[in-house]
Amino acid sequence: MNELLVSTTNFSTIQGICTDAHKYSKMVSVIGYPGSGKTTALEHYLDNNKNVYYLCVTASMTARDFYTKLLNAMGIEGKSIGNNLHALIRQVCYKLNYSQERQLLIIDEAGKFKPKFLEYLHEVRDATEHTTGIILAGPEYFQDNMQKWKNQGIIGVPELFRRIQHWEHLIPPSKNEISVLCKAHGIEDPESIKEIQRFANENFSQVTYAIEALKIRQNK
Repeated sequence: MNELLVSTTNFSTIQGICTDAHKYSKMVSVIGYPGSGKTTALEHYLDNNKNVYYLCVTASMTARDFYTKLLNAMGIEGKSIGNNLHALIRQVCYKLNYSQERQLLIIDEAGKFKPKFLEYLHEVRDATEHTTGIILAGPEYFQDNMQKWKNQGIIGVPELFRRIQHWEHLIPPSKNEISVLCKAHGIEDPESIKEIQRFANENFSQVTYAIEALKIRQNK
């Protein structure tokens, strides 16, 4: 993990969002542009807390793949249940409801969800609303798609949309955060820092690339 990201506002925001959703079984969406540090912060919460399950959605993933992999993350061999999607979802809900402690389900790259996936997730949310928090993390277009599908009345989407209690939008790097990152990498020259603040301020990855490029130029 990039330890420098621990000091960013986005990192602190995500830790707070996860803690709140975990403790109070909330369903929350974290909207983060590429390079916002979203996945790093989510994985940090996963690694440092109990009863947390993380799954990253891929474009080629079917609903059966998703729930089979989720069961695997929970320590259950999903293949032993077979390919019956209803049985897979029931087993996920049973696992989440079984413990006396609150659970947290983190779904990363939720922007890759197809509308039908959201209908299935609505089923999970209703079955676990008193025991499990859910974090849906994705890019800006995830919220746009959800809003579009909701307006179109696609089955399951309006119901799930209503259950998302908060949409948290991550912010670009501040000038102070860029300055801290520069100095942590040995760049102290104020003009160099200002240059990076001016031209590489859209995301943390861009800042990192700009710092590396500057160091290469300086070492020539």
